[in-house]
Amino acid sequence: MVNGSAESRYGVVVPNIGRQLILERCIHCVAKQFQSRIRPKGNSALHNQPLLVVSVLDGDTFEVLHNTRAERIRLNGIDCPEKGQAYGKRAKQAASELVFRKEVTLRTHGKDKYGRTIADVLLPDGTNVNHTLVKDGWCWWYRKHGPGDTVLEGLEKDAREAKKGHQQAAARAAQIEAELGQSHKKSDTSVRALAH
Repeated sequence: MVNGSAESRYGVVVPNIGRQLILERCIHCVAKQFQSRIRPKGNSALHNQPLLVVSVLDGDTFEVLHNTRAERIRLNGIDCPEKGQAYGKRAKQAASELVFRKEVTLRTHGKDKYGRTIADVLLPDGTNVNHTLVKDGWCWWYRKHGPGDTVLEGLEKDAREAKKGHQQAAARAAQIEAELGQSHKKSDTSVRALAH
């Protein structure tokens, strides 16, 4: 120890006050890392508290009222047809029937590139809105933003097999395509028969 300072093993003299500040900074960093692991991602002010849905923009995006401000929410792990696409209006209507003017609870997962809070949305009875929209066929599992979500994957598969929601249109389109393919084969066969 030299004049209220301590010499480190590398020969650098560090004042005792400096050592205390370094120690406090280390403790602060460790505490911050620990809190980030237990704190929800995204807007923690929105996490796990009842919020009123005040607007439904489309099937996978709506707004909740938080501190007299509308906060935009994007449903986690799913995607819906947009307004101008086939079934876009119906997907928005299905989402509205589930959440508009109702209290919901959010499990937040950060923000997207547009600043919207990404969340799983729960109704007071525990119903997961994200899952319900996929199960009913109005949205599909968004693999890019929900990779490995086996629940959404299974719900989408079930909706497709049951031909629910917009999945019904996809199934009908495949059926028409198959029928057209069959009629082309029949006409090709009849033309060949006439040619012989």
